[in-house]
Amino acid sequence: MKKSLAIGVSVLAVLAAAWSAGQTAAPEPAKQAASPGDFDFLEGKWNIVYNNSAPGIPPNLKGTWTATKQADGRVLYDEFRILGPKGETASLGASYRVFDQVRKKWDCRYVQLLLPGDGGDLVRLANWATFTAWPEGKTLRVDQQGERGSLRITYYDIAKDHFRWKADASNDGGKTWRADAIRIEATRAP
Repeated sequence: MKKSLAIGVSVLAVLAAAWSAGQTAAPEPAKQAASPGDFDFLEGKWNIVYNNSAPGIPPNLKGTWTATKQADGRVLYDEFRILGPKGETASLGASYRVFDQVRKKWDCRYVQLLLPGDGGDLVRLANWATFTAWPEGKTLRVDQQGERGSLRITYYDIAKDHFRWKADASNDGGKTWRADAIRIEATRAP
């Protein structure tokens, strides 16, 4: 009895200390099983506003995000474009998202194809990244790893005509993260 009372008092003391420090943590949503329809909302054409907290990147960049199902509906292919001031493509990436029915998980690849270079010229490259996805409460979570770093992505506020996207970024293998380093607001194109 004395031992369980001491444990109970210790737990209460820890909870009280956390509460007084303003550090009480809400329980994280449970990781749910992935399913083939997780990315159905993305199909179609979207207008986006892109914000990246990295130095030297202007705010509120406009762009498009277009997703189509291919290969008998098994592959969701999407192109992500950031546009320059005259509507020209300033950055281009593409994703291939496939739901593996046997393993019950998303197997995905992203490739960065164009990036702005020094002097305004576009750099034509092929930087690949892999990612997987799963639902978490009312959000869709994605973990992406590639040559240029890692992203912890969350799709949220998902509706028929809009969604939001945010990512924490790491350039040191996940030792440190920049919270909300990238944000995207997407609205369905007419």
